Amino acid sequence: MMVLALATVVQKRMGTINMPIHQSLCIQCLTAAILFAACAERNGGLMPPLDARFGFGIAWLVLFSTFFCYSTYYVSLRLYTASQVSSVIYLSPPVTMLWGWSMFGEPLSTAMFVGLAVTLFGVWFTSSRSAAWKDLELGQQHIG
Repeated sequence: MMVLALATVVQKRMGTINMPIHQSLCIQCLTAAILFAACAERNGGLMPPLDARFGFGIAWLVLFSTFFCYSTYYVSLRLYTASQVSSVIYLSPPVTMLWGWSMFGEPLSTAMFVGLAVTLFGVWFTSSRSAAWKDLELGQQHIG
């Protein structure tokens, strides 16, 4: 999450690279594949288990997580401020927590709900501040 947040800020600050979404997604996937392959080789080998569960997991990872989620992320970067997009990334752990509870019956604890509340507050606070700053900047542009 830190790398995605940092990359978001760097990309927004550079501003000169206007690469199509499919190209930037390709670069990110290839970079991740190389890094994960190196980690896999170091920790036991590159050959995955060849069964239906593994096939379903890879299909889910490629179709949903990669193509849908990352495409949504890159489109969001073009529509919203970097801080708004980065703050929403922090919703991933609470969504995963609730998904695990609803799909697999994972138990929820008080600490998990406290973490959920802190995360929701942080996302709301960041988004509302970003919107206020954007409104202020637009108002100054109209004055000047």
